[in-house]
Amino acid sequence: MVDQKIEWVSVNLTEMVEEVSQQFEARAALKEQTIGLHAENDVSIDGDISLLRRMVSILLDNAIKYTPEKGFICVSLAQKENTVKIQVSDTGVGIPAHALPKIFDRFYRVDESRSGSGESSGLGLAIAKWIVEAHHATIDVASTPGHGSTFTVSIPAKVHHQFAERVHQSAFTE
Repeated sequence: MVDQKIEWVSVNLTEMVEEVSQQFEARAALKEQTIGLHAENDVSIDGDISLLRRMVSILLDNAIKYTPEKGFICVSLAQKENTVKIQVSDTGVGIPAHALPKIFDRFYRVDESRSGSGESSGLGLAIAKWIVEAHHATIDVASTPGHGSTFTVSIPAKVHHQFAERVHQSAFTE
């Protein structure tokens, strides 16, 4: 068993999402893709900034990887009442309905042809889901083959983490 200590701090998600999006712009430009960003000002939560940054990076990495040249990727951040939503949408290849229940499983890949150069290990979305769950949040996906995917992370605006100092990483130790 492996435990990961969560470093709970106040995280300005607006700044973090902007920074991560900017870091991926050069990679997107290589495929003539556009990354759009729609973020409300001053959205903050309690969380682990390095893990949250990794989660957004995984979602953007996949969006770029599975979106064809000249495609569009949109990152949005909004808070409504007690929930913060981070969405990463793309105009990529999409995910078939039969694969949607499995995409967060370790080592699962929809099919070899989607992985392009074969650089995908099938762990990215499993890691993203673990990070989401460590923040008492949820992750959902809506996808249409040939039209793209939208990943939505819903995070409670205020997480009560006094009992969640250590999170069990069972997803990676089996």
